[in-house]
Amino acid sequence: MAAESFEYFPNKKPQAVLDHAVFNLGMSPERLLAFFFPLWEVEVEVEVDADEEWDLIDRFLILGVGKGRLSTPEELAAFYSLDEPLVRQALGFLTSIGHLRGEGRGYELTDLGLQSMEDDRRRRAPKTDRRRLYFEAYACSPLKQAYYDSRQVAILEHAQLAEVKREVEDGPRLAACETVDALYGFDAEALSSLENRPDRKEYNIPAGVGSMKAVGSPRKVFLPAYLVRDKGERGGRIACYTRAKQGPAGYDEQLSAMLGQVDVVQVLFHNLAGASPGTATDERILKWAGKNALPGVEAGASSNGVPRAILTPEAAESVPMVGDFVLGGGMYFQVWCEDEQVRVDSLLRRASRYFAAGATAGPDRLSAWLRTLLKRLEFESWDYERVASVAENAGEGDFAAELRRCFRDAPF
Repeated sequence: MAAESFEYFPNKKPQAVLDHAVFNLGMSPERLLAFFFPLWEVEVEVEVDADEEWDLIDRFLILGVGKGRLSTPEELAAFYSLDEPLVRQALGFLTSIGHLRGEGRGYELTDLGLQSMEDDRRRRAPKTDRRRLYFEAYACSPLKQAYYDSRQVAILEHAQLAEVKREVEDGPRLAACETVDALYGFDAEALSSLENRPDRKEYNIPAGVGSMKAVGSPRKVFLPAYLVRDKGERGGRIACYTRAKQGPAGYDEQLSAMLGQVDVVQVLFHNLAGASPGTATDERILKWAGKNALPGVEAGASSNGVPRAILTPEAAESVPMVGDFVLGGGMYFQVWCEDEQVRVDSLLRRASRYFAAGATAGPDRLSAWLRTLLKRLEFESWDYERVASVAENAGEGDFAAELRRCFRDAPF
C-alpha cells in the first residue's frame, strides 16, 4: 500500500490533536511529535475449541442417547416418531464428528458428545490455528482489539518508515518522525500473562482459544502516532493519539497512561526541546508575522502557557484563522487577538460558512465543531442560543435560524 493512499496518523490536520490536548485535557503542550511507536508482533499457535448451534434432530438424538438411555436407531426413531433412515443418517454424522461411538445396536456418547450435551452446544474437536498478537515494546503490555483492524490501523514494517517519514515531513510541517527503541527484548512471560487474563477477549484472544505457544521470534513493528508532552504543572505527562481510537482526535488512553513512565521517550522530548524552547517559539512567531506582512505582532501566551502570536485588531482583519494553531518544526503557537469583537466576527464568519457547507452533517458533528471553535476563541461558556443571539444582532438572521433549527431538538 502506497504511503499517500493511507491515513497512517490519526488526523490529516494535526491541529485537531492540539485542540484536544489543550481544550479537553487542559495541557500546555511543549511539542507535537510524529512518532513511530515500537511494538512486538508475536505469532502464536493456539488450539481453538469450535462450537456451534445444534441442528434440532442432532440435539434430540444426543439427549436420547445420553439421558434417555436409548442406544439403537430403532429405539430413537420410535421415541421421537422419526423415519428410521433419517435417524441412521444423523447418527452416522454424529459418529463422524466424534460425538458417538458404536454402530448398529449400541451407540453411546464419547467424552466430546457428553461435553456437547452438558454445554447444549455442538462442540468440535479443538483445531490448531495461528494468530498474530501485538504488545507495546516498552513494558510488553498487550494491545486491545482495536489495533487489529487493518482497515483502520496501519502497523508498519521497519522498511516502510523512511517512506512514511518523508510523507509526514512534506505534509503537516511537523518535526521529523521519531522513534525510540525499547531498552529490553520481548518478555516471554507476557504470553502466559495474557492467556490467563479474565478480560483476554478484549486483546484478540476470544473464548475457546488456548494453549498459546510462540512460533518463531517476535518481530519489531511500528504504530504511527502523535505524541504531545505537557510543559505545565504536570510536566512530563504525555498524550498519545493513534488511529486505533475513534474518540476525539484519536486520543489513546492505553498508550498515554504508560508513556509518561518511559524514560527514553522523556529524554527524546528533552533533547528536541533544546535549551530554550520558549525563545525558539518566540522567534518562529516573529518570523511568521514577517512572512505574512503582519505589523505589530507580539509573542505571548495564554493563561495556561499556550504560546500565542498576539495580533493587533488591524492585523487580525487580514487573518482568517484567529484562534487556530500554527505548526512548524514540531513547535506550535495560537493565532490570537485580545479584542473580543475581532474574535466574535471571526466566530460568526467561520461558523456560518461551516454550517452552510455542512448542511447534511448531523447535529453531533456540528455541535462538536462549534464547541471546539468556541473554546479556541475563549467563548467556552456560550451555548448555541448565545451564538444565535449574537448572530441576529450582527444581521446574520439566516444563520441564527439555522443554529436554532439544528439544535432545537438535539443536545448541544
